[in-house]
Order: sequence, then structure tokens, then C-alpha cells
Amino acid sequence: MRAAADWQLNHEDGFARHGMTGWVAGAFYTGLAAVADATEDPRYFDAMRRIGERTGWELGPREWHADDHTVGQMYLFMYARDRRPEMIAPTRERFEKLLEAELPETLEFSNARTNEAWVWCDALYMAPPTLAMLAEATGDPAYFDAMAERWWQVTDLLYDEEEHLYFRDSRFFDQRSPTGTKIFWSRGNGWVFAGLTRVLRHLPLEHPQRARFEAHYREIAARLIQIQTDDGTWHSNLLAPKHPDVREASGTGFFVYGLAWGIRQGLLDRATYLPHVRRGWEALAECQHDDGPNAGMVGWIQRIGDAPESTNREGTGPYGIGSFLLAASEVYKLAILEDSSSTRLRTVSDLGTPRLAETIEVDWSDLSERVAGIRPDNAVVVDGLTGAFLDSQAVDLDADGVPELLLFQADYLPRQARPFAIHAVMGDMPAPVQSRVFGRYVPERKDDFAWENDRAAFRMYGPALASEGARAGIDMWVKSVRYPIINKWYADGDYHEDHGEGMDAYSVGPTLGCGGLGIYENGTLFTPPVYESQRLIASGPIRVLFELGYPSLATPRGAVTLKLRVALDRGHSLNEIRAAFDGADGPLPIAASVALHGGIGSLRAGDGWVSVAEPVSGAEGETSFCAAVFPGARLIEDAGHAMLVREIDGWTPVRYLAGGGWTGGPDFQNESEWLASLRNEAEAMIHPVRKLWVEDDTDE
Repeated sequence: MRAAADWQLNHEDGFARHGMTGWVAGAFYTGLAAVADATEDPRYFDAMRRIGERTGWELGPREWHADDHTVGQMYLFMYARDRRPEMIAPTRERFEKLLEAELPETLEFSNARTNEAWVWCDALYMAPPTLAMLAEATGDPAYFDAMAERWWQVTDLLYDEEEHLYFRDSRFFDQRSPTGTKIFWSRGNGWVFAGLTRVLRHLPLEHPQRARFEAHYREIAARLIQIQTDDGTWHSNLLAPKHPDVREASGTGFFVYGLAWGIRQGLLDRATYLPHVRRGWEALAECQHDDGPNAGMVGWIQRIGDAPESTNREGTGPYGIGSFLLAASEVYKLAILEDSSSTRLRTVSDLGTPRLAETIEVDWSDLSERVAGIRPDNAVVVDGLTGAFLDSQAVDLDADGVPELLLFQADYLPRQARPFAIHAVMGDMPAPVQSRVFGRYVPERKDDFAWENDRAAFRMYGPALASEGARAGIDMWVKSVRYPIINKWYADGDYHEDHGEGMDAYSVGPTLGCGGLGIYENGTLFTPPVYESQRLIASGPIRVLFELGYPSLATPRGAVTLKLRVALDRGHSLNEIRAAFDGADGPLPIAASVALHGGIGSLRAGDGWVSVAEPVSGAEGETSFCAAVFPGARLIEDAGHAMLVREIDGWTPVRYLAGGGWTGGPDFQNESEWLASLRNEAEAMIHPVRKLWVEDDTDE
């Protein structure tokens, strides 16, 4: 898989000469994305970013030609990873027009009509998965509906109900092979079956067309294993494999990809289909050059065309290598999960809005009873919808060597159910992910404790600053990059100016800063001093988690001590802060606070949340945001802070959210976007995802 990807990247002219945004390149990019996902090799992600920057993240120039929509699948894959709106803005703009367009009255083929409608079966790989991925990225189900309506219109015309295969287009209805059989082109049907697979990876379980798509997929899969040839491939002419009588890799790659995915997802019977996948993969491996100047190249790929033709060992093409990479990535995942034990989990979001990067916490003791032999170093979480291997993290809260939690993340559409499988892998593990979450004690900078994720960085002051009057405020560093910067910025020491990654432009001083916790009593805000003890519990790839202990604080309710446990998850702007007080005599008026900085910013508040927007010093025109979310609290403006105050029993732990962002990064263009995100986080805090172990198929 790596060898094939590297060979094609080193022969960029193979896809660039057909246009960097055309279908030849786009089909290769879909395979390249699969390699990046399987290997977590940053070289492949960097390659796709470079391609996107060269193309301006634009689709091909022909507005309605499905071939020019293929590249959008790579853009959407990268968007799901980097969450940079510019990556999908042109795709979104193009398809917004499609939503308003009426279905064509006829799909009879002509070259001119390919610019207006999906009149050839290849189009079902090029456009429908792009629409499905866009629906998932935006949370707009209209893209799913438009995709399904057009898919079935093409199917009604080109799908042969007797042979369970697709004609390439209407010109082939009456054509016949020398044997008298109908002509069904291998790569054309490969485009369809792989496109169908890629649609199913994103179509929600609740979608009214889901069952129909699954039935269609199974029907085609059953036919494919009947016509696989003795050499393990599917020849170019599916029903007349001796015309021509040579192996063909591009159609075979797409078929192996779709069948292997279906086995992993439980849509296809393993015992029936796995032998065909094994034979197909072994045949594909034989198509790859393993030595010489073209080591890594995949041959036996039919040239660009629209009907069965012969090929040879030297015949190659980026689109065929893309299909090879897709097949390889799925066979690789099948191999990893071979002989693993597993359990299934069903989750449901009840929110009427999308929730992104939702962190699912699974009780480890419960999990270990359900999955024999599971350990922190062999746990693999598989998305039951897409089939993706999800990043996960075992968390040992009490440092006894046994984790209490397993964490992983998923995106949810409004009111969506998502299934997962958790495996104990017996052999090689998937490649480790590069963490974008980090935290550490920083003794070289006056005992700071600093932490970050892919959206922002924060720090709190330690004992070395106690004599300077520092308090338990939270400082925020704004970021415009997704990778960790804490170690780099501390090493450079120059982080008060933006050098392209963000900066420290927030002033804490003696305040509680961006979400610090105090006690508000009789018109006075009592703020804890700097922390006196610290313990890092976990540091990525999903969550950074640490504890800070504070010295005694004198209040009208008596001397109070505070312990904070702070968690920041990947993909989130707000920290989850759990606070425990000890020593209070009676209820404590707890204040989750945001500094007002002399009124230079604007304050917004809602039910249980408060936000302050301020101009960013040193970044003209940019705005920073800081907020706290404390359900059930009342808003009080006093002592230089906007405070969410709620009385609690002194021994009752407190949970609230606090954090921020800015307009200089990729997450928020304006305050409206920030506030929408803030409200979503507040709602998600109140309405967590529901979880249910699936004991058997009837529980689904």
C-alpha cells in the first residue's frame, strides 16, 4: 500500500497532466486518503494539504459534470481532520446550486449531457459520495436526499435487474459480446460498487433510504462473487471474461474494497465472502511491480475508456492505483481485526443540532468484562457506520496501573444514533496517531502548568509566582494551527507576537482570567492563590487531564481548600473543570468567572453561560472570546468579572466549562459563530450522548 502510494506521488505527472481537479487525480486522492487514514503517516496528510493549497480547494471547472466533483471527497476527508472551512467552501457553494436544480427528464447518453446530468454509471463514484460526505460535514440532510434521489434515477435506467450489474450507459443496452452476453464493464461496475460503499459509510442509520441502499449493496455483492475469475480478478468484460482474456486491476480493486468493507461492517457473511476477498487481494498484489525502476507501480490497469479493453503488466493509471489503495486499506484493517474479540456499543445523540468531536467515555471495568483479553495497548475502536479505526485513549485516573476509562470521539448529526465495536486485537496494532493534545508542568518558566489541544492553549501559574501576587486565573493562548505549540513557544520565549501560529495576547494579572473559579460572598470575590501541587494524569491523543491543589483560602465561611481537575479534549474550545472544596461551613457561593478587563470588551450571556469578546492586542481587527458555562448559575457583574454564581454544599463537587478562541484561527470568523458553538457545548453538557451495550442483533 505504501509502495503504491509513494510511486504515484513520485510520478505526479501521471495525474497532474489530466488536471489536478479532474477525475483521474480525484480517484487517486480517494485512495491516498485511505492510506493516510490507515497508516497515520503525516507525509500523506501533508501531500493532500499541498494539493488542496495548489488547487485552492476548488472542484473541477465543469459545474455539473460528476467527474469534476470527485476531488471534493479528498477535501472533505481533510476537513474532517483539520476543520478548516476553506477546505470545503467551494464544494459547498457548488452543491448548494444542485439542491435547487430539478432532476433531468431523461438520462439517455451523449457526451454533451455529461455536463448536465449523471448519464453514465461512473458518475455514481464521482458525485454521490461527495454529497454524502458534505451532508455529514455540514449537518444538512438535504445533501443526503439529493444524492439518493439522483442515485435511484440513474439506477432505474442503467441497472440490469436480471444480472444485478450496471450498463456503463444507455449506448450499451443492445450491444453484445462475441459470446452473445450483455456487456458489463468491470471498472464501470467497480465505480458503482465502490461508490455505493462510500455512500453507505456516511448515510445515517436513520435515513429512510438506508435499508434500500443496503439491500442494493448486498444484491450486487452476491453477484460479484459468482463472476470472479479463477485468477482472482474480475476481467474487464464481466460476463465474457475471455473477451479480453487478461486480468484487470482497477475494477478488481474497487470490488475487493467494497467486499472487504462489508465483511468488517457485518453487512456480508464473513465465511461466504472472505475467501473471495483473499483471492482478489492476492491477485492484486501480483499486479504490483516489486522490483526494478517501477517498484511499487500497479500494472494490469485498463487505460482510460468506457468499455472492456485489454491491458498488460505495464498498463497503469492513477485511478487504478487509487482503487488498489482502497482495497489495500480495507484488507489491512481486516487483517488487524483477525481473531480479535469484541463487543458492540450503540450511542444516541438527542440534540437537534450536530455535535462535533463528541468524546465517548466507556467504563473500563465494564468493558474488560465484555471483551476477553482487552488491554490499554490492544484496544481498537471501530466506527460501526464508516468502518474507520478511531483514535482512542485509556485513562488511569488514580495511577494504579489499571485504567478507569476508555475514550474515543465521533461526530453526530442531529438526533443521530451511531454504533461502535471495541476490539481486543491479538496481533499487530494500527499505527499510532500523532496527538494534538498536550500538557505539562513547566518548571523552567516559573512553575507554569500549560496545556493545549488543536484549538487553543492555556496555562495557570504556580508557586514561583506566589510572591508576585498571581492568583488562580486561567491564561489563554490563541492558536491558528492544529499542531502542539507549547514546547516550541516556551523554548523560543517569543510568544507575545503572532508569527503565524497564534500568540499570548490575553492578560490575566491578579484576575481569574478565562474561567477561573472563586467564591463570591457579601459583594466580595475571594480568589484562590496560585496552585501548590500538580499532577498530570493523561496527555492525549483525545484528552489532556491534570489536577491542581491549592493552599487554604480564608473566606467568611471559614478556611477553604480547593482541588481542580481540568480536562481539555481534542476538537473543543472549552475545558471541563471539576472542582472540590473542603472546609466550608455551610453552602458555598461558587463563581465561575471571566475577567472584564476594564470594560474593553462586550458581554453576552444566556441560560447558564457568559461570554466576553475583546479586541486582540497586537492583532488588528481580530477578536478573542472567553466564556464559562455553569448550568443553574446566575450572572453577576462585579469585582472586575462576569461571574456565574451558584451555591453548593461545601463537599459537593462542581462541574463547569470554561475556555475561548479567536477570529484569527480557523474556527470562528465572528462572534455569532463563537456563540453558536458555545450554546452547542452548553447543550451537550446538559444532554450527554446515551450509551447502550448491544448484547445481540435484536438489541440493534
